Amino acid sequence: MEFNIPTKLIYLEEEKEISIGKILKENNFNKVLFLFGRNSLKKSGFYDLFVKSLKENEIKYIEYNDIEPNPEVHKAEEILKLCQTENVDCILAVGGGSVLDMAKYVCNNFYYQGDITDLMYGKFKPINTLKLVTCITLIGSGSEMSNSCVMSDKKKKMKQGFRSITNYPYLSYLNPYLTKTCSKYQLAVGIADMFCHTLERYFSSSDNNVSDDISLSVLKQIVEVSKVVLNGEFDVQSRKKMMLLGSLAHCGITSFLENYNMPIHKAEHILTGKYDNLTHGEGIAIIMNDFVKLNKNVLKTKIVKLCNVIFDSKTKSINKCVLMFSDWVSSLNLHINFGFLNIDEKEVKTIYKKFLKLRN
Repeated sequence: MEFNIPTKLIYLEEEKEISIGKILKENNFNKVLFLFGRNSLKKSGFYDLFVKSLKENEIKYIEYNDIEPNPEVHKAEEILKLCQTENVDCILAVGGGSVLDMAKYVCNNFYYQGDITDLMYGKFKPINTLKLVTCITLIGSGSEMSNSCVMSDKKKKMKQGFRSITNYPYLSYLNPYLTKTCSKYQLAVGIADMFCHTLERYFSSSDNNVSDDISLSVLKQIVEVSKVVLNGEFDVQSRKKMMLLGSLAHCGITSFLENYNMPIHKAEHILTGKYDNLTHGEGIAIIMNDFVKLNKNVLKTKIVKLCNVIFDSKTKSINKCVLMFSDWVSSLNLHINFGFLNIDEKEVKTIYKKFLKLRN
């Protein structure tokens, strides 16, 4: 087994000035595709700071800012052609997980001559890619330092993730001030997502190993920082801690030397692939809560250990632990079931039975 994170992380606390242009110049980038979401970056005021930094450092740039949640694979073709026509040497992706996923997908396809959907469906494995530099504005996806990418094919109502070392960004710039305008809802869904990234690794691994201890430490700190981030005003140190935890939760360190799978994410991807109005983090919150309830007997030892560590408890009761876990998920103030969607309950039960229900 290997553990390799080629991503360079740069952390800076800058509110009034963004040094991304200087960073790009120092890494020999000259012309970039500036990729970001629809309106939030401009509304926040940071767009002007990014442009100012690019211009001051003589970085040529092309803009594209029409990325929706659950990025669509066919839109990637439009962005790819723009990158190739303009002959950019890097994508600068500024945003949340959807923007970064789109950027990763385009970078992986830059030197590929086949169909844009081939990568999504595992028909080719990228080797050479366009360089990617990321700046996250929403915390939680961990995409700034992960080997994963998730795309949607709306024509087939499919959402598919894939792992590759080429998904690791070349460089990621972390700045807590970029998250300053996040709503409580955006913070909550991000917390649910990052928590689940490590929770699934914890449940997949064997007992009594180093990865478990790392996982429990990350999960405990996510619980602690969630209270501050969701119930207080903007605090740089809390956002800084949250950023670091988001990266650690999904970079692979919590599952090194362990075989793991992501049943909660697989189930959620099926649902968001079919229901556009379901936010990824909210779906994750509902499903991971149900996962713990469904498997409380199979995973009793690990659930009790988990709850005793992250909630500072000493109980041996699995029912009390499940209740504590549910109470914390509820504290995120997200939906607790899929009743708010026009969703087929039979389909949900079928998905749960296939992916979530574990057997002894």
